[in-house]
Amino acid sequence: MCLRSPFVFCLSAMLAFACTQATAAPRVVFINPDAPGNLFWDKVTDVMHAAALDLGLSLEVRYGEDNRELTTQQALDAIDRETSPDYLIYIYQIGQGKRILQAAEKAGVYSIIFNTDIPPQDQSSVGEPGQPFARWLAHLTPDDQAAGRDLASYLIDAAGKPQAGKTQLIGFNGGRDSSAARLREEGLNQALLNRPEAELLQVLVADWDPALSARQAPPLLRRWPSTRIVWSASDATALSAAEALKAAGYRVGKDLLIGSIDWTDEGLKAVEQGSLKVTFGGHFMEGVWALVLAHDHAKGLFTADETRRFSTNLAPIDASNVHRYKDMLTHNRWDQVDFRQFSRERRGKGVHTIFGCPRSLTEGFTRPTRQPFEHLLALDILHPGAIRQWHIAALNDAVQTHSPCRVDLRERFQK
Repeated sequence: MCLRSPFVFCLSAMLAFACTQATAAPRVVFINPDAPGNLFWDKVTDVMHAAALDLGLSLEVRYGEDNRELTTQQALDAIDRETSPDYLIYIYQIGQGKRILQAAEKAGVYSIIFNTDIPPQDQSSVGEPGQPFARWLAHLTPDDQAAGRDLASYLIDAAGKPQAGKTQLIGFNGGRDSSAARLREEGLNQALLNRPEAELLQVLVADWDPALSARQAPPLLRRWPSTRIVWSASDATALSAAEALKAAGYRVGKDLLIGSIDWTDEGLKAVEQGSLKVTFGGHFMEGVWALVLAHDHAKGLFTADETRRFSTNLAPIDASNVHRYKDMLTHNRWDQVDFRQFSRERRGKGVHTIFGCPRSLTEGFTRPTRQPFEHLLALDILHPGAIRQWHIAALNDAVQTHSPCRVDLRERFQK
């Protein structure tokens, strides 16, 4: 029998504590700006939970209840508590985002901002990731302007050439203080500059509120009875407007074409049923990209001298392809995706692995004993087109380490 001295016990305890600290999962807090029940943010949260589990991250979600002040306070409370997170993931909101950046910087917490752009009035003082805020790790945003433009162009094409006059559109946008709403409407107006056969009659501010768009839709159509197209900045406002218009006797999907943005479960079902002509999306995955960046940074695989601003390109789902993707996207089957394959720990360095191409990601989107999702990747939602703002030269260098993607990368970016 071996008796241990107090010194040995103390040393053992210290070693055990050191091992525990060395293997502790990086702590990540995601500030969801809305409340549970929001169609888009629920999907973002669901896929982030699955990704965090795969990546070995401790993920906590705090809700802002669609209130900017509360959203900011949730972030500040997370930063100020005794055990602060290692990484804070949040959207940038006018009048609030800089406060969070400053507090996180002071506390030594890394910020990853996603889904929203920096408003013009804040850009000079906020700068870019890393300058002046060294702990601002990355910024991921949808190309909202392109999404608004592409949605409008798609709907105008779908409406066909009018027999007389112009194809008339109305729109439902988000909030006045939302960068996504501002940029999507800019895209809408851009599209119309090149489409003389179409005419925009009016865009209403629905403030991302389905109840408001439902109230607005019938009177707006009575005011503009020749409307052929309804452009909506979100699935939620589009769907409620569609239901209100059906109840008012309009033939939605036939005489009236409605399209929107977000790829929500309900939006995809409406596309399948014909109420929505199209929904653009894929940007719900930005929460996953933020987690992958946090994971790789914690492992020392994502450094300060790299590109830290990324832009996600949104893709359409319509009647021609909804049957291929709806099952995966609407049944919360994210546990069947191996998110570890996006990490540089698995794939090595080069173009950051979250922006691989479909062929290179095929094996990453499967688990050996579960159904593969090549059909999802074929849509090109998780592809190098998501980083449209990267320079061609940088991509040409990067493809040397991604041999399965060489042709795909060059062809896509040189178009």
